[in-house]
Amino acid sequence: MEILDYLKLAQAFEKNGSEKNLENVKISIVTNFTDDLLKKTLTGLCISQGFHPYIFTVPYKQYLFDLKNESSDLYKHESEITFVFFDINPFISSEFTSSLDHIDEVLNDLKTFCKQTKGDVIIHTLINPSSVQHSRIFKGHILNRTVSEFNNKISELSDELSNVRILDTNSIVSSVGEKNIRDLRGMYAFSQPFNNEFTLNIVKEWMSLIRAKKGLIHKCIVLDLDNTLWGGVIGESGPLGVSLGNEYPGNAFLEFQKVLLDYYNHGIILAINSKNNIEDVNEMFEKNQNMILKKSHFASIVANWKTKAENLVQISNELNIGLDSIVFIDDDPMNREIVTSQLPEVMVPNWSIPPEEYAKTLLDLDAFHVIKLTDEDKQRGQMYAVERERKEILSSSTDVSEYLKKLDVEIEISLNSREQIPRLSQLTQKTNQFNLSTIRSTEKEIETLIDTGALVFSGDIKDKFGSYGITILAIIVEKEINKAELLIYLMSCRVMGRKIEEAFLRSIIETLNKKGYKKLVAKFIPTKKNLPISDFFPQLGAMQVSSSEGAKVYELAIIDYLANIANNSIPIKIKELY
Repeated sequence: MEILDYLKLAQAFEKNGSEKNLENVKISIVTNFTDDLLKKTLTGLCISQGFHPYIFTVPYKQYLFDLKNESSDLYKHESEITFVFFDINPFISSEFTSSLDHIDEVLNDLKTFCKQTKGDVIIHTLINPSSVQHSRIFKGHILNRTVSEFNNKISELSDELSNVRILDTNSIVSSVGEKNIRDLRGMYAFSQPFNNEFTLNIVKEWMSLIRAKKGLIHKCIVLDLDNTLWGGVIGESGPLGVSLGNEYPGNAFLEFQKVLLDYYNHGIILAINSKNNIEDVNEMFEKNQNMILKKSHFASIVANWKTKAENLVQISNELNIGLDSIVFIDDDPMNREIVTSQLPEVMVPNWSIPPEEYAKTLLDLDAFHVIKLTDEDKQRGQMYAVERERKEILSSSTDVSEYLKKLDVEIEISLNSREQIPRLSQLTQKTNQFNLSTIRSTEKEIETLIDTGALVFSGDIKDKFGSYGITILAIIVEKEINKAELLIYLMSCRVMGRKIEEAFLRSIIETLNKKGYKKLVAKFIPTKKNLPISDFFPQLGAMQVSSSEGAKVYELAIIDYLANIANNSIPIKIKELY
């Protein structure tokens, strides 16, 4: 879609409102120029992707007041995510050229806002002065110093505050070309300095971050092999006859593999979906020393003669991730068309491109943005790859209990661990399937819960192969005397099917019993994705006490529950770190 299409959607939205069942999202935009085009483009893009946007824009030239004034409309809007995008031009004045006081004021006010807001703040770097017409004639050294200081200071702010992320504007400039970002007439006539193409690219970056905030991110790249990871067909040329090396086009495929490895090291799951004999695929990994990606990097390897759509469903089930978490890359347009028509949830980029464009095209995809990258994110690809070894143990086990014993599973449970808050917030943002209420919580909201007496239990799951990381969370608040409410209960899909959710909750209920609680209340709020947890509480013996608009409230008598499970052990070790 072009920007005019999104503007039409925005116009229809302003006139008629949005369709029902769109997910609400509260957004703020802070700029030092007229931001009407940004707002309307973002509105249209949100509507096109299933969101009902509530967007607040700071009035023109009022950003300093709003940033530092806690009674301003900016604070009152209570945005989930705020985008801060400044242009260098409005900062240029006679006073500004002799000192950097103004930029320091902007940075101080910005820091005040970032510390106070509960939501995430995305701050753009200032565009390099070479992209600004004034730089050649108007004290370029001051502009360079200004841009450098601003960008360094916001980088420091991002390191200091967990809810701040920096967006590199110059990388977006590079994607459209330095000469293709400005609208000089718009800048002088309307204080709107950027053209439509650049504006759309900026807003698309924002949309990716909004989707990440809402837990709608892609976790897995599923790859074809022949003419995708290497040049040629392995079944015809053999493992040493394909094109993969230091000369073209082999060097282009090597570069593509390097980018994929970098994604893997940043937590993206890799999988293979190939029409090949599995023996040929294994031989390629064993014999071709130019392969940057090794067999151990792939969480799932499916090589057969079924349709790519069938195999994608198998991979989705095997990895326990949704089809909408997958990006499928295949050079064959027929395979792409079949997948697109049969599995519309899967993202299928156009790959009818020469191999030298593979790496850049992958890097240009906006499918893998996260607000903040945690240690668990970086390890995800490796964790899923190790999962293949766990599945081999499962296939040789007679039941789940034997499987758990062979794996030697242990849960380390922490209580109110403030150092884990970034990861816990991320779990609430990204977990969809085993999620009781699908409440999305910011880091500040979790910190406030701890400060006000909530019990925040988190579990680090480990077995003989290593740690899954912190993958399960329960947040409990006191509903009334002797009655606790399970506000949030969720678990990563990576550890589903191993009775971990039951063992974890047992330990928590034992703790609640020691604290004198008699009942535990839990409210199940159904979504399109959280069916796996729908029967969890009835199976524990909890009674449904009310329902409203699909939501069900359950109540569990703690003493009765503990009595019922006394002789029903789960072979999982529990280590309480509190």
